[in-house]
Amino acid sequence: MNPANILRRMVEGGVDWLIPDPGASGAIKVDRWHGIVPLVTAAAETRTLAAPTKPGLVLTLAFVTDGGDCVVTVASAYDEAGGTTLTFANVGEYITLHSVPVLLSSGTFTYAWRVLSNDSVVGPSMFGGVTM
Repeated sequence: MNPANILRRMVEGGVDWLIPDPGASGAIKVDRWHGIVPLVTAAAETRTLAAPTKPGLVLTLAFVTDGGDCVVTVASAYDEAGGTTLTFANVGEYITLHSVPVLLSSGTFTYAWRVLSNDSVVGPSMFGGVTM
């Protein structure tokens, strides 16, 4: 099943999960517990994603229109390897992120995105260092 079809079925199901794509050089605003951002490009473009502000958020970024690559820069590392960029090159690629508490060396906690699933998005280092 094509990930783009899953996105369409979820949106058509009446659940308000859709978070608008902010467009070229825009900041993705996570304003709900579970959101889907359908990324659309007209040329090679960038987006930014702030660190989460609470645990338990789930965010899916799905590449639905390919006018050029889309590079999303995440404010905090999304994996243990310290990755902060996600590159989408082809329609159907998606990544799902989950916000989790992370213990800092100071003994305090912050929140960070971690990869739940990834289909061909370049960047995340998963499964013992194998890039998916």
